[in-house]
Amino acid sequence: MSQRAPGLTPRGRLLMVTASVLLIAGASLGVWSLVACGMVVSSLLGAAYLSLFPAASAIWRRHVELAWSLRRGNAGGLVAGRAFPVEVVLRNRAPIDLGTVRVELVGPSSMLPPLALVDGVPLPPAIALGARCEIRLTAEARSPVAGFHCLHGASLELVDRLGVAMVRAWFPSTLPLRVLPRAFARARLPPLRTAGAPDARVGRHALRLRGLGGDLRELRDMRPGDPFRQIAWKATARTGRLMVRELDREARVGHYLVLDVAATMREGPVERSKLHHAVELVAAYTRAALAAGDRVGLVTFDRQVHHHLRPDDRAASWTRVADALMDAMSPVDAELTELTDGELVATVARYLRHQEGIEARVRRTVPIDDPMWARLATGPDGALYDLDILRATVDKQLARERRGHVVESVTSGGDLVWLRRFCRARGIELPYRRVAEPGRRMHALVAALETAARSRTPQRVLVVSDLRGLAGDVAVLGRAVALVRRRGHRLSCVLPSAVEYASVPTGDRADRAAEILGWEERRRERSARAHLERLGVTVAALGPRDSLAAVLSRLANRPR
Repeated sequence: MSQRAPGLTPRGRLLMVTASVLLIAGASLGVWSLVACGMVVSSLLGAAYLSLFPAASAIWRRHVELAWSLRRGNAGGLVAGRAFPVEVVLRNRAPIDLGTVRVELVGPSSMLPPLALVDGVPLPPAIALGARCEIRLTAEARSPVAGFHCLHGASLELVDRLGVAMVRAWFPSTLPLRVLPRAFARARLPPLRTAGAPDARVGRHALRLRGLGGDLRELRDMRPGDPFRQIAWKATARTGRLMVRELDREARVGHYLVLDVAATMREGPVERSKLHHAVELVAAYTRAALAAGDRVGLVTFDRQVHHHLRPDDRAASWTRVADALMDAMSPVDAELTELTDGELVATVARYLRHQEGIEARVRRTVPIDDPMWARLATGPDGALYDLDILRATVDKQLARERRGHVVESVTSGGDLVWLRRFCRARGIELPYRRVAEPGRRMHALVAALETAARSRTPQRVLVVSDLRGLAGDVAVLGRAVALVRRRGHRLSCVLPSAVEYASVPTGDRADRAAEILGWEERRRERSARAHLERLGVTVAALGPRDSLAAVLSRLANRPR
């Protein structure tokens, strides 16, 4: 717990300025009545200020306790956009009346609002905290976006009866939150039609495939490309024409979801970004496919392939996909974030100083020949930080929280990967890398498609991308698409429209500028869609209000 000395509220600062003006004006003009009024206001202000010292002393001596937690079973199953209850217990063990207090839970910037409701009604602006009493509150909070978040603690503010003086205290209490993507309405996946089997279903079923094994479906005339081993010689001798056997065999049909997690997918407010909606779409698609008994795999990419989950239909498949999607929403890896090593060290050091009261900053001057330099890191402002102190504190905190909902999926970070793992565990938000490198995103998409095309059994490959930053060698993309189609896979693309997700401007000039930029975005999207459709890829647009059923309907109705 950390505490500040009593201070003044905005009303108290206004009264202090008023008292100063009265004293100065009265003394300058010789009007002693103004001086007397200023003295009275100053005396009342000083009395209110001094009256808070017993309360500050009680907090400092830990006579005031604040604890909060989620109801059992909620911490691991929170859903984006859905309110969850937070139980807050406030105790005053001191024999003095502390007056009115205000409580606020502090979480990530995306949390809406930290403490908004008490038993379904608005939270009162002030709570009376008497002597030796205990108050229990049930508040509701919600996170609009999926990811690994953390509630960091609660702040308590005591205000005197006149509302002119206050004292603030910080109660650190970390609570990791695993927020799953929001669930769309249940949708049925369209049938996967391959190799002339118009009535085939997705999942484990019979498909018309080339090969020697399987049950006889029909005899037909031989066409170019049919293997000679499937020639039915008796039927050929009887009819005088080359006839081949069409066989059915059972095959496992899966789904590969290729998700673009680049910076252009994160533009705008996080709860209205293209990536946020794409993650919800992929989650809904995964649920629908697993409910139908299908196998689902996932590939995420930006400058390179970041996550690759092979198609699987086990019960844990949804958990694996959900973890990968939450990783995409809360990145901490070195390739995905924009912080240098010094900025990362300074960020974690500031957090530990504020949250744990541990100071890792070196205050004294270190001689140039001191061996201590081997364990020091320099922050962006030139400050020095002791890595040994940081490492000991981080290891201790991670060991304490290892049994919780900590996901140690950090794959890159060099020698400071342990700091990035701590950022994941504590929900410390790191800025996403936005520097575009020409050509890398195109090659990452090609690598993702080649990864999805490795399977020999027919499957549906769905790419969710805004197709920005993909300028480069289009022939490489054409070869990757041809490989996917040659393996018998059905390839389609969902294109989130940048115009639909753009923020609504205000003002005549802003409207005109947004309209001009919208022309450019539509032209770029039409060009990207036309290029993919020339390659034989089915493309459907995605808007912020579209559901999975609407997207699947557009994919099914697009000409092939």
